[in-house]
Amino acid sequence: MTPRFTCTLLAALALGASSLFSPLQAKPQCPAPVPPLTLAGTIYGTFDPANPGGPAWVGHLLVTIGDQAAQVATIVDRNTGMVPNANGTITGSETISVTFADGSGSFDIVAEFVVTPAASPALAYLNETGKIANGTGAYAHASGWVFLHGPFLLPFTPPVQGPPQWIAELHGEVCLKKR
Repeated sequence: MTPRFTCTLLAALALGASSLFSPLQAKPQCPAPVPPLTLAGTIYGTFDPANPGGPAWVGHLLVTIGDQAAQVATIVDRNTGMVPNANGTITGSETISVTFADGSGSFDIVAEFVVTPAASPALAYLNETGKIANGTGAYAHASGWVFLHGPFLLPFTPPVQGPPQWIAELHGEVCLKKR
């Protein structure tokens, strides 16, 4: 493939992928007078095929919520559906369970994703949009949205050695409702 063709193909795949997220693009509105808080973080981990409860990406999230200091959370990211497409992309859904290390609570990110392969072996790019749900503790009535994007190594692509790595940026908003 020529570099120009590769760039054109990747741009077309990214444009097509963005249209798959339209159902999740709507940002939830916080009930008055609760303002939404900005989420910004880095999520990273490795693929663990022997994880209790089934294969999952496991790792950590370093996140700021509003004007709070950065917090640490563990993540378990389980696939709930996946479709390899003829154009080389992979679309699907997953649930990312986020548990805060300070014991303050947890929530899930229920998401849909598009994986676009890179020109180099085993490397791919993730674009994912999700909703915050199933909170506990300080996040018991949380709602919101997130967008994740970043590179990772495909776990089912030989000859990847060692546990495949994943790192992504996370951006979004959360409504922390008090009841």
